[in-house]
Amino acid sequence: MPELSVVVLCYHSGKTILPFFDQLKSILDDLKIEYEIILVANDFAHSKDETIEIVKELAKNHDKIIPVTKIKEGMMGWDMQQGINACTGNYICVIDGDGQFPIVSVADVYKHIKKIQLRPCKNIQD
Repeated sequence: MPELSVVVLCYHSGKTILPFFDQLKSILDDLKIEYEIILVANDFAHSKDETIEIVKELAKNHDKIIPVTKIKEGMMGWDMQQGINACTGNYICVIDGDGQFPIVSVADVYKHIKKIQLRPCKNIQD
């Protein structure tokens, strides 16, 4: 079971998901934990966007990738739920694949969660 599942919302990311993935993988490798990356590339039935094919190809070459490529039944919230449903890790992180948030925040938040969890219990009066 992975320690961390990272859901990446990739709607219409196209080839820009490639450098995003490379950077995310490097950051996660540096954590030295088991992880999985869920690339959510759901799209509408008649879309000509190439993101689904790119995500499927990435998954063929990387065993830590789980592709989610369904016909859309909703918008961003629905996509996020589909990604979360695919997670098997102890912790879940969700990030947009377009770079609007710093990718390193995934590692920062994970480290913070672990630090809080491992903190010794204190007397409530302290």
